[in-house]
Formats: sequence, C-alpha cells, structure tokens
Amino acid sequence: MLVAPSPCSDTRGTVCRVCGSSRLGPPALPAAALAGHRLLLCADCGFGCLDEAPGPLHARPGPNTAAPQQQRLRWLAQLRLRPLLRDVRRWHPGAPGRVLDAGCGLGDLAWLLAGIGWEAWGCDPAADARVACQPLLGNRFAPADVVEADLPRAHFDVILLNFSLEHVAEPGPVAARVCELLRPGGVTLVRVPNFAAALAGRRGAVFQLRLPHHRSFFTAASLTRLLVEAGLEPLAMSTPASLQESMSIVSELVPALDPERWMYAPTRPLSLLRAALLALLAAPVQPWTLARCRRGDGLVLHAAARRSTQP
Repeated sequence: MLVAPSPCSDTRGTVCRVCGSSRLGPPALPAAALAGHRLLLCADCGFGCLDEAPGPLHARPGPNTAAPQQQRLRWLAQLRLRPLLRDVRRWHPGAPGRVLDAGCGLGDLAWLLAGIGWEAWGCDPAADARVACQPLLGNRFAPADVVEADLPRAHFDVILLNFSLEHVAEPGPVAARVCELLRPGGVTLVRVPNFAAALAGRRGAVFQLRLPHHRSFFTAASLTRLLVEAGLEPLAMSTPASLQESMSIVSELVPALDPERWMYAPTRPLSLLRAALLALLAAPVQPWTLARCRRGDGLVLHAAARRSTQP
C-alpha cells in the first residue's frame, strides 16, 4: 500500500520525472532510512526521486585491473544473475541474438551471455567498468551511459537494464533511447528495487534504497508508465522470488554481510567466509520471502516490454 505524501512547500516548480505531476512530497519512510537525504514521492504515479545534487554513481571500490572472471567466482555471478538469465530465455526463445547490457558494471552479465553464444554489448560511464569491460567486449563496449553511447539503432534483440535504471536522475530519456536501440519486436528486461516495498515497510526494502547511489525509485505503476511513455509495450511485471530477497533482509540486519562490501573485491578468504555466512543466514528466510513474492510484495520488480513491430 502506497502512502500519499504530505504537501511540501519547498517543492514548487518540481515535477515528477515520469508522469509530470506536481504533487510531490516526502514519503513516509523512517528518518534513519533517509539518512538526511531529500527524497520525494509522486502522489499520482508512485515514482520517487532523490532531489539533490548527484552523489557517487555506486558504492564499488576503485578501479581494478583484473578481468571480471578473475575478480569473482563464476558460481557467484551465475547465482546472482540466474533470475535475469531465465527471463532472457523466456522472452527471447531460440538461438541467441544481440544483447545490450545498459549499465553493465564490471561485465558479469555480458560475460555470462557471451559464454552461451550471445553477441554481447555493454555500456557504462563508470571508470571501473571501462577498465573491466573493454578487454572483455572490445569495441562492443561504450564508456558512456546508454543515452550518450554511440550504439547502432534498431540493432538489439534484447536490452537489459539490470539494476541500472535506479542510478539515473532522468529515466525518461533512458527508456526512450532503449526503444530506439531495439529492433522491432525486440524486448527490454528491467530489474529495479521495488519502491512500494519500502513504502509499505517490508523488511529488507530500506536496504535496497542505497541512498545516495540510487536516484530514481519505481513502483509497478510508475515503471509501467515510464515504459509506455517511451513507446514500449509492457509484457509482464512481477516480483519473482530469488535469493536476493532473503539476502537483502539479512544484509539490512547485519550490514557487514552486505555483498557490496566484498563482492567486487578480489576473491580472498574473508570474502568467501562472508558469502558462506550470508547464504547460511538467508536460507531460513527463503520460505517467507517466497510467499510475499507470490503476492507481488517482493523487493525487486522485474519488467518486460517490447518495441512494436508496427512503423
């Protein structure tokens, strides 16, 4: 259940970046979750935005010269990305095609897809992404965001926005650019934190806010509206069950186990110990998270949308 924001006198002139509404105000979230940051909620579509100067793009450590497959264990990347790989197979059955990972980070997903036959492309403006992905993808990596990247139009069968859309301040141009880059009939698959779960007080959802690294926050309604406004046809919207659900709950309760603190570091005994402990503590929580995901109350929104085949 969304909590309508109260009027906020200092938001005059500010409009929702998804629906254009001026009915913005502070969300009903604990002060500790906001940590002094200025977050606004649209009363009409449920979109949230961080209304302040840009912060760091992400919480990863500085650039590392190691290739992605050397930085992390293969099984860990496969485990984290299994739900998205399943979605790729569902919405693009048959032979692999051309895929763009927009906001590809250190290249795990592109690396996995290339390994099963996809022509994998990536783009990301972060310095460590450039270090990791250029050796991996060569000229199929663009060191820029998807709006600015020099990429072929109407080229891709699948475009992935895997936990990247929440990092941008203006999601509208990103969605429009994705539509432009897809071939007719191509699909985009989106994963973002479920803002409705945070507003409803779901355990683990506040952990997903990650202020100030995240700047845009989506409910199912606001994400659907964004895709439609970009000219895409929504195909599905869900909160599938995954280990990320229970891991987020554990990481909120025990911040030292937060994967952001060890996942991007070179593999070492302490990282393996944290991974094992996180998995051990997350396992008993999994049955409870399965139930709430089936109700649509999960922490992560999965969306699929298609570019029309009509001119």
